[in-house]
Amino acid sequence: MKYVIIGNGPAGVAAATTIRSLDQKGDITIISAEGYDFYSKCLLPDFLSGAISEQQLFVRSPDFYDKNRIQLLRNRTVTEVDTAAKAVSMIDSGNKEATLYYDKLLVASGGKPFLPPIPGLKESNMFQLGTLDDVKKLKAGLQNAHEIVVIGAGYVGLEIASSLAKLGKKVTVVEKLPDIVGGQLDALASRVLRDGLAEEGVSLMLNTGVTGVSRARDIMAKLFNKKRKYLVALSSRQEVTADAIVVATGSGPNLAFMWNSGIRMNKGILVNRHMQTTVRDVYAAGDVVESIDAVTGNTALSPIWPNAVIQGAIAGSNMAGVPRDFDPQISMQNASEFRDIPMIAMGLSSADGPEYEEFVDDRSNELIYRKLVLKDNKVVGMIFLGDIHNAGVIGALMRNKANVARFKENMLSPSFCYSEVGELIGDA
Repeated sequence: MKYVIIGNGPAGVAAATTIRSLDQKGDITIISAEGYDFYSKCLLPDFLSGAISEQQLFVRSPDFYDKNRIQLLRNRTVTEVDTAAKAVSMIDSGNKEATLYYDKLLVASGGKPFLPPIPGLKESNMFQLGTLDDVKKLKAGLQNAHEIVVIGAGYVGLEIASSLAKLGKKVTVVEKLPDIVGGQLDALASRVLRDGLAEEGVSLMLNTGVTGVSRARDIMAKLFNKKRKYLVALSSRQEVTADAIVVATGSGPNLAFMWNSGIRMNKGILVNRHMQTTVRDVYAAGDVVESIDAVTGNTALSPIWPNAVIQGAIAGSNMAGVPRDFDPQISMQNASEFRDIPMIAMGLSSADGPEYEEFVDDRSNELIYRKLVLKDNKVVGMIFLGDIHNAGVIGALMRNKANVARFKENMLSPSFCYSEVGELIGDA
């Protein structure tokens, strides 16, 4: 059996590991667009700030691929998937073409950063942060840069801004929405984070779009052949100067090579509970997949690491002939840390009608804020900021849709613990 996996991220690696545990003889090949072993993109902001070394990014031992008899093809860009011929076309870094045939295929190509169509942005000293190489380029570009503009106040943008501030840079974050992290926090949690970022030296400009980027009109710099700054024009008719611009406006599924495959797609690839696509022997997992959200019941993209791992493992099991169903997971969940303040947000951030209940532990003066959102005595949302004790227990209750009526008044109490709910969440 020939297994081919497009993508060396959490979904692809989880699938390969699962396949090998079930099929000791099959050939497993992972195609990677990058030149590295499997690493954690979640840790890239820490690498940027110098908090961790490059080696600490890697989450598998150096002999992982050899030990599991997995062939890793590095620096390969997939250009087409021919499902009729069961063939994957690709090019290497030297534009040399090659074709790889498969019996079972997994598409786990991850996400690709958006580049907003802002006039002058491409021509500026601009950086995106989708890969380790991107961050290395930014680190090199920071040597002569002091003023940095970050476009986008989602989790990635704020983590990058925090990392840059720790390096002593003057950082301005511009966000077109009226608040940070795209509605995944409520107003009070957002304010606590905004205050923390401000203390760190990060300037936030909310409800403001970027309308253009141009070279600063600096005659002296031009005369003396010095590097000129850029002017970032805003919808508020203000201008911000910058030596470098970091674009953190989100990402979408990396699927350009799939449009002629005959596989049914919407915003992402549509799969069944076996993670199988609409074409036989082709599976998909991770950022490229639309799956059912456990809280809302809607089908949506779920571009987060934990879900990618679960989906990859389910796909790998079914590819190896051992049937397993994928249970709906929580699509909207994030874990971050700003100014050493840990934060976890899952599900709904606020009550959306009279059928909802909210329980709040507000100690924002101590940079602690915790909130639960319930519907029909089931947890459908959680914000834990500053104190993430029991976040794992609450998350398990959410995933299991457990009825918490008998202890809901006590769930934010320091005395609440796993022993009270163990029978509802099992080993979760």
